Amino acid sequence: WKGLVEMGVAGLAVPEAHGGAGLERLDLALVAEMLGDAALPGPFLGHSLACAAISEGGSEAQRARWLPALATGELVGSLAFGEDADRWDPEHWSVSLAEGRLRGAKRHVPHAELADLLVVGTAGGGLAVVARGAAGMQITPEPGLDRTRSLARVDFDATPAEPLAS
Repeated sequence: WKGLVEMGVAGLAVPEAHGGAGLERLDLALVAEMLGDAALPGPFLGHSLACAAISEGGSEAQRARWLPALATGELVGSLAFGEDADRWDPEHWSVSLAEGRLRGAKRHVPHAELADLLVVGTAGGGLAVVARGAAGMQITPEPGLDRTRSLARVDFDATPAEPLAS
């Protein structure tokens, strides 16, 4: 991952205005294909999708706060969308966000232990950002078939979170 960051891969999905390359999803897909062909382990997919979520769903202040550090690889991002019973779709998300606090659990979170921030899917189809080490957040490794990609369950108990603007 460090070598990919040095080549600028961490910022591919980040707009140029925030220090990234500003590439399209097709470009990300091509890079993902190459990384997959090499079976290269690392947080590329979750990181790139977290960048895209903040870029497209965050306010200008949120983009200015998170994207430059994600683009340089100073921060690693990931997504927390999956829930029990393999529910992935926004209409099935049950993690609640009330008064800036998350409650519930996400499953199959890629590289949760490495991520400095998670973009979490919330009930009603919303998104929220949670920083590493936030109070009430517990990360528990989950077994997976692909040993190059760590997965975890992440539990939230009144965990401080910042909803994305849209």
